[in-house]
Amino acid sequence: MSASAGRSLGELHDALRGYIARHPNAADGLDGIRWWWLPPHLQGVTRERLHEALMDLVERNEMLCTALPDGTELYARAVANHDARERNGHIHSVVPAPTTSPEPKE
Repeated sequence: MSASAGRSLGELHDALRGYIARHPNAADGLDGIRWWWLPPHLQGVTRERLHEALMDLVERNEMLCTALPDGTELYARAVANHDARERNGHIHSVVPAPTTSPEPKE
């Protein structure tokens, strides 16, 4: 990989991370990401290169990729458990603890 190719992949990573940091609930396909998430100087990136950058972030658990029924891939920020706890201002279990059933009344 050439230095410029590596740098542009790094620039894509940085731009994508910046966008999801500013818009944590954003979700979009490749074309929407290219035109809405990327700064103008990166919008000429090929679909293949953008897909590569997105899949890098998916593999690093920074983003999620969901395949829709029509085959479209939808990308969004991966929400870690600690993010949910921080948003609520306290630590709690993301998965509810099992509860015991009340004893039946006779």
